[in-house]
Amino acid sequence: MILPQTALVLIGLLVAAWTLAAGWIMLSARGRVRKAEASQRLARRLSRMVDESPSLPLLVRADGRIEGPSRLAGWFGLDAMPGYLSELDAGQRGLGESELLQLNTAVRRTQKTGEPFRLAITPRGGQRSLALRGHLADPQVSPGSPG
Repeated sequence: MILPQTALVLIGLLVAAWTLAAGWIMLSARGRVRKAEASQRLARRLSRMVDESPSLPLLVRADGRIEGPSRLAGWFGLDAMPGYLSELDAGQRGLGESELLQLNTAVRRTQKTGEPFRLAITPRGGQRSLALRGHLADPQVSPGSPG
């Protein structure tokens, strides 16, 4: 059976449309891949800037959990970043009881009132003081919780 010429034309148009759609999808996907790679490069560059910075971030969540780079743990005299603010007092290392109380009080006040704080502390056995500045985290950094 021979297909009528109009059927062949319709099949040809359908194949052409599929080819165009596939080409558009490929070009669109390649553009998204380029954007994703650029975003990854930017994230790596920003992360490297934070790692090399003379100041490091510490996020304190409402329940006292903390997040920060391991380099900051070294500044506190610790081997690794603890999970909670209260764990910054690690016996003979970390923050002393009075420094930790000052920091905890300042953090809680900032979480309740939104007012920033400045504090200077010296970790146990440390020769240098650390200047701490605290403020509420941007909602994009810590969505749904003050900290």
